[in-house]
Amino acid sequence: MLATISEDIDDMLKELILLKSRLTDVSRNYRQGLIKEDEKNLEKNKIRSALIDLTLNLKKQVNKINSPKQDTKQEIDKIPYAHFTSKFRQLVDPYYIASSKSYLLIAFGSISDIENMSITVGCSQDFDMYQSNPRSALGSLWKVKAGDRSVLEEVNEIWKESERPKNAGLGTSQFVKLPQNANNLEGVIFTVTTRDISTNEYEKGLYTNTPVQGIPIVLSKVFAEAKHKNINSLALPLLGAGFANIAKTQNDPNLKSGFEKAILAITIDESLNQLIGNNENLRRIVIVVFSDIPHSAREHELWELAIKMLHPSSEKRIKIIEELINEIS
Repeated sequence: MLATISEDIDDMLKELILLKSRLTDVSRNYRQGLIKEDEKNLEKNKIRSALIDLTLNLKKQVNKINSPKQDTKQEIDKIPYAHFTSKFRQLVDPYYIASSKSYLLIAFGSISDIENMSITVGCSQDFDMYQSNPRSALGSLWKVKAGDRSVLEEVNEIWKESERPKNAGLGTSQFVKLPQNANNLEGVIFTVTTRDISTNEYEKGLYTNTPVQGIPIVLSKVFAEAKHKNINSLALPLLGAGFANIAKTQNDPNLKSGFEKAILAITIDESLNQLIGNNENLRRIVIVVFSDIPHSAREHELWELAIKMLHPSSEKRIKIIEELINEIS
């Protein structure tokens, strides 16, 4: 739109210069006796009338540039779909960001139960759909059906193994649009959250630990892919809280809890930054915290943290994150 207005203004300025030149020519022709006085006055009146019209139009175009940008975004529903709360237990009421008319939701549940939007799952460096566990976000998608097959079987058909990146870096993300499926999922953003422990075939599926400082990198790449694909509603698990650090946390419940808290805090902060920053089409982010034991001590601790993180001050959110990272360092 601005480009069109700018072109119109350029054309008007050129016409303005021509009209002023014509006015000078008329005066000179009269002095040289080439035209009579009544012809001079008639021509000058025509030019002055054209100049007035042109000046008014020019002012209108300039006002269009200077006028505040109109927000044409429509309000969206607070809850993504009617039966959302039958499968998900919200930690807080959906957090509304007025500047972008968007919502951040945080809920306990399983990413595989999400419906009617796109989702994100972490994966290995080779985007291997089979390199997963049923309790992982990726592994849980095997139970989501597209006809008689799993959606991951469909992904293997749509996105051939030969077409996928190999030895991809942390955060490498790829959106795959899904065919019609039982959850009416629009698609999946697969993102690399792990690093293979070695190149040995017998160690396939074993990973080195992903530093918690790498999670913002992963999330930034996921949100960039969502923006590129014009996704307006996106659900994501706690990327990096599972198999990306299982070697370090599986025998240490306190460390596992610390990692989970730090990653939840980072995910909330990065999601708020995206929505406050008005990531164009992205209007809803749903953070799904996997939990199959309702109202456990773990859930209560994460609930308390989520409330603290939903603070309008980014400085206070960053301070909380730094404290959590220091606890697990």
